Amino acid sequence: MGNPFSATERLIRAALKAEGVQGEVLNQTLHLLLQYCVSENQKFLNLSGMCYDVRALYALGTKRTAVEHGTYKRDQFELSKGGWNPPDPDKAYLEIIDHRLVGAHQILSFFL
Repeated sequence: MGNPFSATERLIRAALKAEGVQGEVLNQTLHLLLQYCVSENQKFLNLSGMCYDVRALYALGTKRTAVEHGTYKRDQFELSKGGWNPPDPDKAYLEIIDHRLVGAHQILSFFL
């Protein structure tokens, strides 16, 4: 368990197994596991501070990709869609990366 994302993924799988869930969903990544858990049909949990929200799940997936693979371009793209457009995006991102990850960490800590 290298980080909170993988730890949460394993925890959710274990909880789903304990609830008797079987099948392909148990092989999914964190984003799809969360999507399953918060779906209208399942309602196993709500995300901290929100109900099912595609953007919230996407944001968590973006942070997961950044942390596990060192790929921050998706997160930078999301920021740019909101109007973030510094002259040197890579340098500016290094200044805010800790803040970007804190929100995702808080949501994951809720599960753990």
